[in-house]
Amino acid sequence: VSGQVKLHQIVFPFKIFYTFYLKGIGELPEELLCKPVDPHPAVEAVPAAKACEPHATIANFTN
Repeated sequence: VSGQVKLHQIVFPFKIFYTFYLKGIGELPEELLCKPVDPHPAVEAVPAAKACEPHATIANFTN
């Protein structure tokens, strides 16, 4: 596997947006292929995702 990571710093050091470009890995899960939220200092996870509720997180997510 090889690739690169691009970093977009929104508010140092708290809000950072990463874009990963990877080669040589299998197909990604469908939930990872959606359009990302545009970087913005006010972006927050929904409360259900913060609570790690099963319907609001990616399968096999660990905190």
